[in-house]
Amino acid sequence: MDVNQPLNSPSYDVSREESSTQRKRKRRNSWDPLMNNLKESAEIIGAEIRGASDTFNRIFGTESNREELRNNLFTEMNKVEGLTTRECNKAVCKLAQNEELMVIFFKVDEDRRLEWVQNMLEDV
Repeated sequence: MDVNQPLNSPSYDVSREESSTQRKRKRRNSWDPLMNNLKESAEIIGAEIRGASDTFNRIFGTESNREELRNNLFTEMNKVEGLTTRECNKAVCKLAQNEELMVIFFKVDEDRRLEWVQNMLEDV
C-alpha cells in the first residue's frame, strides 16, 4: 500500500478487503484443528454410545428370554416322560437357579431330555 494513497481510494478498499479476507482465513484455519478434534471426539463418543446401547439391548433381550424360559420351565419339565414327580421338582429347582443349565435344557432334543435331566440330577 502506498503511503501517499488516500484512504478513500478504490485500491485502498481492495487491499483492505484482501487483508480482512486473509485474517478471516487465518482465523478459520486456526480453528480447523480444534473443530477436527471436536468432530473426532464426537464420532468416538457416538460409537461408544452405540456399543453400550447394543450391549444393553443384548443383555436386556437375553434377560427377557431367560425370564420366558423360567416361566415355561415347569410346563416343559412336565412333558419329559419317565421323570418322577420328585425328579421333576428337583430338576426345576436346579435349572431355575442355574440359567446356563436351563438354557441347555431347552436346547436338548425332546427325545433326549429324560436322559439329560437324569444325568444332571445325578451330578448333584
